[in-house]
Amino acid sequence: MGVEDRARLLHEYKARWKNAQFLSDLDYRAGPSISEQIQCSIDGSILCTRPFRNPSQLVIRSPPSALRSLEKRVWTLSFDDIDGANRMVATDVSQDLLVVAETPPGRQWDVCFRFLSLEDGGGQHPDAVSPITRQLPSNMQGEVRYALFVFYMMICGHHVAWCLARPRGMTDHLHYDLEVWNWRTGRLVWARELDSLTISTFIDPSHIVLVGKAYQSPKTLQIYNITIANNHIVHIPIKSTDPTLVCSMQLPPVLGIRPSHVFCDKLICKTHTPTMDSAFEPDPASALLTLRFHVDATPFILVVPSWMLRRELKKLQTLSSSRRRRHLSWNDWGSRCAIILPLGDRVNDVEAFGPRLALLPKLREGDPDSGRIVILDFSRSHEQVQYASPVAFELFRSMRFDRNIWTGLFSEETMQSTLPYFVTAGPDVSVPRRDGEQGARMASRVLMQPDGFTLMYHLDATLRLDTYYI
Repeated sequence: MGVEDRARLLHEYKARWKNAQFLSDLDYRAGPSISEQIQCSIDGSILCTRPFRNPSQLVIRSPPSALRSLEKRVWTLSFDDIDGANRMVATDVSQDLLVVAETPPGRQWDVCFRFLSLEDGGGQHPDAVSPITRQLPSNMQGEVRYALFVFYMMICGHHVAWCLARPRGMTDHLHYDLEVWNWRTGRLVWARELDSLTISTFIDPSHIVLVGKAYQSPKTLQIYNITIANNHIVHIPIKSTDPTLVCSMQLPPVLGIRPSHVFCDKLICKTHTPTMDSAFEPDPASALLTLRFHVDATPFILVVPSWMLRRELKKLQTLSSSRRRRHLSWNDWGSRCAIILPLGDRVNDVEAFGPRLALLPKLREGDPDSGRIVILDFSRSHEQVQYASPVAFELFRSMRFDRNIWTGLFSEETMQSTLPYFVTAGPDVSVPRRDGEQGARMASRVLMQPDGFTLMYHLDATLRLDTYYI
């Protein structure tokens, strides 16, 4: 494809996003007898796991793109060798990679991580050296109440990270190990021992971000450079000085709320992965870091463009060691680099992808099932806050500036932000209801993807996924 054709497609790509020109597709509907667990992968594909079937099943759906001539792909894999409840999976379609963590039969003290190929129907990935096994020390086996288990996994290029929980003797208390491995070489790259459960994500192949689920411990985003580690300082014990810690950044201070009423439950950063046959590639450095947290059961999203985060890190690195600070207060960085958004009562969850995040404010008063997607674009090409239309402005204002949501929780100063972004009003969405049925029926999740987004609904016991793509 020539340069002129690539430039034309890129221009059309930007125009369709700006004008919210989407095609729609009822991507999936599950029957009421199927128990589904849904997660959105690092590459934007959607995993539907059915752990209580025999055999247990994994269905992976890679979304289409009309503009990039990508067709929808669906892979279905079955696992009948062990109980599906003892399995966790992660995938990156762009690398043809499926990571499976499981407790093998008869080896209750082990967790085995296998690296499989989707195209090969779940066979060993050709680029992976071998499975990785983590084992409870032999002197602890039979002396503890729990075995090892995996809380979560994530993938970033050649790196795969997981959080392992291990028991503290015959008590209910747990230690946690966050480990980063190179899944191609089977080498441990970085590990951090934790005394409380954290959530984490990669912001690029060199940096990982942690935050405690309990808001008070810690009250910061902790950023680590995993490439600093070498064979001598690869595992960092609890409360020791960590040479891989770049800095900690204070989260927005909350007013008058006990710490036990504030908690964090999702930290993600998803970016575009280059593909061989694409006419162009969006900027992978423009991905959003988003943290979902709850204050007295009211959900909020903290949005931080990763390019702004890297700019702050670069500023710290240019300072001399005597002037360099490892801690930034919210006043040092919050209003310039982040924005706090109320999630509202229309959805339970939203996930960003690349530089974009979709929200779902109410469209019409008195119609609880109506809504209209609002897409925020935080690409670094934007120099100020802009709205594609008056409708986009009104819809976004109804959520962002609703003082009834955040008054008493955050100060005016904390809610202020100079972060530039572009707001587009997307398609109207609604969920049909049966005759005589009462109560609101809105999307439970809005999942942003490389070339669109997917709405996830629960209608009675039926799951429905609607995908919109450019």
